[in-house]
Amino acid sequence: MLLDYQNYLFFEFATPVVQEFERVNSLFQQTRADPHELYQHIFLHQKNVQNRLYDAKKKNRKNIHKVDFDVKFLTICNKFLQQNNSAEDYLETAIVYERCVSMPEGAVGQGTCRPPSTRDNFESLSKLSPVIIFKTYVF
Repeated sequence: MLLDYQNYLFFEFATPVVQEFERVNSLFQQTRADPHELYQHIFLHQKNVQNRLYDAKKKNRKNIHKVDFDVKFLTICNKFLQQNNSAEDYLETAIVYERCVSMPEGAVGQGTCRPPSTRDNFESLSKLSPVIIFKTYVF
């Protein structure tokens, strides 16, 4: 399957994205996870995914040429286009770019559509972290 150019590009794009999601997911599977740290990790992860796709105001999606694709992914695309520079190959690559954007775009949508009360509860729970409590009280 990876001999197909499009499949190979999807694989190269998805690998680092999936690895980052797995890293964040593994934090939530810890036995003694600190809610404060979990909240910070999930918030930072969501912000990083948003920054790949949207401008600083997070209202407008970046132009496809300004989206933060992984360097390895872009290198592979450029190498392919140097070897095969027909109009059909450029169109095929543009389609792959658009489809690759839909993956993190869906993740951003899922992260922002969560009920605000759930996020607020999680943030409130993070305030019960020993790190936060001991910073508040000086012994």
